[in-house]
Amino acid sequence: MIRLSKRLECVIDLVPAGRPVLDVGCDHAFTSIALVERGICPYCVASDVRPGPLLAAEKNIRQAFLAERIRTVLADGIPKNIGGIFHELMSGKNGSSDGTGGTGSAGCLKDESEENQAPGASAVITGMGGSLIVRILEDAGPCLEYFDALVLSPQSEPDKVRRCLPALHFTITDERMVKEDGKYYTMILCERGEGKTLSKKEAFYGPILTGNRDPVLHEYLLKQREVLSGIREELGKHGKDGSPRYAEVSELLEETDEALQDY
Repeated sequence: MIRLSKRLECVIDLVPAGRPVLDVGCDHAFTSIALVERGICPYCVASDVRPGPLLAAEKNIRQAFLAERIRTVLADGIPKNIGGIFHELMSGKNGSSDGTGGTGSAGCLKDESEENQAPGASAVITGMGGSLIVRILEDAGPCLEYFDALVLSPQSEPDKVRRCLPALHFTITDERMVKEDGKYYTMILCERGEGKTLSKKEAFYGPILTGNRDPVLHEYLLKQREVLSGIREELGKHGKDGSPRYAEVSELLEETDEALQDY
């Protein structure tokens, strides 16, 4: 059975069980393999925008004897016709894909027959910046309707990810934060529903993480405050206390202090 990093263990722990999964930016497909091996999901679509990692993913999937249950797809973000891809996979018609699901259609199959759809699927999007995750979700259009759950782990700008969710009809239902190799990682579980408007503190640091007084978040906040204070001090020394960057750092420092008051 494949072994995962602490970060990826936390990611798969958030994935709802029993649903097909799309692993966006799958890299070497370790997450996809673990999800199927452990019985968390019956089938998985592993997609990546780069041919190199996708070839490595296909090799790893074959070595795990999971080629019938994990399909690789070359795609930028959420593949077009994801419903058709899931349907072909679950009906035993596996094989690599160029992102169109093998049907030749350029669009999502939202208007096709119900059996060709995959309602209730989950998508895992990790290992990329927040702005890119937002772009992937917004570019998905009607294809996003195939998913009832999203597990997102932005490596930067988590506030942008959290703020985009209500407009996409997703709400945050769980959050985790782990520290690995000196870095902090945030994982967000979103499920279909009408999300609330977040405060600035909640957008930056998470409504559930702050509400639960997460201990890893507390450690991160203390380090964040130290870093932000140093940046603001340096900007002030160089006469940039009126700059947009100074205002940005000051705002984040204010929200950091507010979050620390919860502890």
